[in-house]
Amino acid sequence: MKKILKLFIAGVIFLAAAQAASAQVYVRVRPTAPRVERVVAPSPRHVWVDNDWRYENNQYVYNGGRWVEPPQGHHRWVNGHWKRHGKKGWEWKEGRWED
Repeated sequence: MKKILKLFIAGVIFLAAAQAASAQVYVRVRPTAPRVERVVAPSPRHVWVDNDWRYENNQYVYNGGRWVEPPQGHHRWVNGHWKRHGKKGWEWKEGRWED
């Protein structure tokens, strides 16, 4: 009986951990507007990647903007943005490169 109970508890913990690993994080109040920064491009090929956020240690951390060289070809950077999900809250959609 104890062995079955231990297996059951281990299974519940495993399923909870798997669910938490794939869960989407929502916030009730999105962070305030980012700072405005102006910097000269290091070369004509560089593209400005605007301010964004990353989720780290159970909180969103602000990243300042930066100059980067795009991947192969003529790509365009689409800035990240906060997307509203009704009563659930706000979700951060990361920036990405598009053709």
